Amino acid sequence: MAPRWVGLKRFVASIIQSDLIGNAIAWFYGNVIPFHGIPVDVSQSGIPAANKAALWWGMYESAEHRFIKAFLLPSLPVIELGSSIGAISSVIAGRLDQGQRLTCVEANPSLIPQLRKNLDRNASHLSTEIIHAAVCYEGKTVRFGVSANNLTSSILGDARAETTTVPAVKLKALLAQGDRGPYQLVADIEGAEIAFLLHDAETLRACQVMVLELHHTQSNGAAYTPTDLEHLIESRGFRIAARYGAVVACQRLDAVTPKAGVRP
Repeated sequence: MAPRWVGLKRFVASIIQSDLIGNAIAWFYGNVIPFHGIPVDVSQSGIPAANKAALWWGMYESAEHRFIKAFLLPSLPVIELGSSIGAISSVIAGRLDQGQRLTCVEANPSLIPQLRKNLDRNASHLSTEIIHAAVCYEGKTVRFGVSANNLTSSILGDARAETTTVPAVKLKALLAQGDRGPYQLVADIEGAEIAFLLHDAETLRACQVMVLELHHTQSNGAAYTPTDLEHLIESRGFRIAARYGAVVACQRLDAVTPKAGVRP
């Protein structure tokens, strides 16, 4: 896109996602905002008005939404890391077959009640589990930075952010709690994706599809760019099937063939 149109797009986005617009949308819909046809409850305090507007305009995590609809297999369970308020969890739920398993992991304790509301509303046909934890491979707990924006809390958070101690969890432990066979992974965890990419290659062998938001991050003093992470993903046996901005859709090179009759 030409630079002048990028600037115009950002200007328009700043208008339609303003606090005034977001609060008006939330009021009009009684705090249950349609997001691509899915009702998302935003009644909890602390969700920025801009995010409420982005839901209604369909701009909220738009790349994740697009790739989930295009690449997730209905016949396989999903582990979602960084479930936030459950908007993307609800999109995942709408993609999965009746009775399939969806495991949602969220570190910010204040968001879990809202996540539960949205799963109750949109994922009643699934076997769901919410796990309060952050992905970390060092110790049993980890300090977690809680942001005022429901989309940006992280282990590698702003030094000015309020912090809390949360349980640490490894990807292999999440898989052990559910199906040990093929699964899919959706993750937006603000840089902590480096942990399972570096340290959980064995668990990733069973993963068939990943939708990941990649961030500039670091591990043990080494810095990693999103391009570095893409190379690491490919070294784990995946191909980058699509990318949009910081979000990539990844497919396993030796993917398990879905059951006959299952919709793609």
